[in-house]
This record gives sequence, C-alpha cells and structure tokens, in this order.
Amino acid sequence: MSETENRNKWIDEFTSGEISRDDLSRFVSLIDNDMLLRLEVKLDQDLSTLLFIPGVLDLIEKLNRVRNNKIHRTRTLRNLLMAASFLLLLASGITF
Repeated sequence: MSETENRNKWIDEFTSGEISRDDLSRFVSLIDNDMLLRLEVKLDQDLSTLLFIPGVLDLIEKLNRVRNNKIHRTRTLRNLLMAASFLLLLASGITF
C-alpha cells in the first residue's frame, strides 16, 4: 500500500474510531509533526459530522436537482431560441 493510501486509510479509521492501537500511536506521531495531515483529519471529521446532521443529504440532493434543472432549462431555452431564429429567417424569405 502506498504512503498516500496508508494515510487515507488511517484518516478514515481514526475519524471512525476503528484504528488499531499500533497504527494509532504511529498516526498520532505523524499528526504531531505534519500540519497538513492535522488539517486533513480535521476536515474529514467535520465532513463526517456534517453528513450525520438530519436532512443534510436531502438538501444536497435538492441543490443538485435545482442546479441540473437550471442547466437543462438553459439548454432548452437556447435550442428554442435557435429554432425560432431559424423559422424567422425562413419566414422572411432567406434561404440556405
């Protein structure tokens, strides 16, 4: 396992409380000497906490649906405007 994979595994296990005693002592030593790792652990803990708040996943899903719907409406509007422009050109007698 690469060092990055090992760090990610330890972060996940540390955050969930499933890290072994041997790995815990090594991991804590790494955390003490690596500010970036401390920030990664804090971020992982914050995200884990956030995802367990009731309704957060539903809110994320709703926001994604709204965003996707806006993209779809923008494309539909653009296609309708292109079609209307084409019909106006045809109606005005311009041929291709």
